[in-house]
Amino acid sequence: MQKNLAAAVANDRPTAQPRQTPLPVWAQPARQSVDPVLRAASITGERLLAALRLSAWAMIALAPLSNIAATGPDVTESTMGLAVLSAIALVMSAIGWLAIRRRWISDQLGFVTGIADVTLLTCAFAMFIAFGRADSVLSNQTAWALYPLIIVTACLRLNMVLVIVMGALAMVQYGVLVYWQSTLAVPVATIGEAVHWARLLIMLLTTAVTMAAVSAMYSLVRKPGYDPLTGLATRESFRDRLASEIERARRYNESLSLAIFDIDNLEAINRREGFAAGDAALQTFAKVVRRNKRAQDFAARWSESEIAILLPHTNEAGAQTMGTRLVQQIRLTEIKSVPSYGQVKARFGVSTLGSDGESNTGLFSVAQWRADLAKTEPALVATI
Repeated sequence: MQKNLAAAVANDRPTAQPRQTPLPVWAQPARQSVDPVLRAASITGERLLAALRLSAWAMIALAPLSNIAATGPDVTESTMGLAVLSAIALVMSAIGWLAIRRRWISDQLGFVTGIADVTLLTCAFAMFIAFGRADSVLSNQTAWALYPLIIVTACLRLNMVLVIVMGALAMVQYGVLVYWQSTLAVPVATIGEAVHWARLLIMLLTTAVTMAAVSAMYSLVRKPGYDPLTGLATRESFRDRLASEIERARRYNESLSLAIFDIDNLEAINRREGFAAGDAALQTFAKVVRRNKRAQDFAARWSESEIAILLPHTNEAGAQTMGTRLVQQIRLTEIKSVPSYGQVKARFGVSTLGSDGESNTGLFSVAQWRADLAKTEPALVATI
């Protein structure tokens, strides 16, 4: 399991890269919550949709409200119903917009707003059918097209699962409305059954095209240089950053240290518990690193089981303190997916520019040697 990191840096030929488990298109959102750049892009899309949703329902509400103001008590039931529904949708849209503005954001927000968008449209159509105005919705040649339009908005959320959910929900709800209309005794200007099937097919194709668009946007938006599993930087990004930090530290005569953390028995976890358990261990490890490192520190997934952290303005004593604090935090962290395996051991080693080496090769050699030495030093070993 041990890697010759010094040789890898010196020859610019990296050792075996971290395992990147290929994901099918529909499963890509499982990594979304890990990749910080992708999640930030998704939040930006959700913020844009919140503003568009609020504006759209505000304009929709103007029609029935102006009608009510003009006709007074003689307003029709359908107009009154649309006014009430628009008011409810407007309040919900305002709450969603405010939640995003105040950063009350969770990973489930996109699902809540996406499902709400489809369902509110269905409720509006159902209201027209209930008041005998079915010809204004399902028999209309344009009103039904709002369903594909709402499905397409899932692109901005960058969530493949949500696209599938919204597409399936739109088709199911449209089918229910069509069946309900067919059971009414009120005569309407009906359209042929083939047209309804064609509309369902268009919704299905819209869902497929939106999925392809999200897949392409996923690749474009995700910032190069970040590991999709841990959300940390990649080996290549770390190597570039280390070279620039070494140059800067020499120019301004500043301290610079390097810390390498390793999960000792990750290979055994993968073998006995499965790769999902190993991924969970790495993700938890990376989460602890992100939560405890300073803003100026730079962390990367260096190999299958190793995480490297660059520590600017830090001498050897400071790096040792930081490493000890980090493994103490790891010791307090529980990984629920590997309870049957027992303890997951992590260790670390540090090196400092100048006293331990003048190049990236020397720094990695010393840090790796001290990490190996930590196997026999209980004080440097943490258990997750």
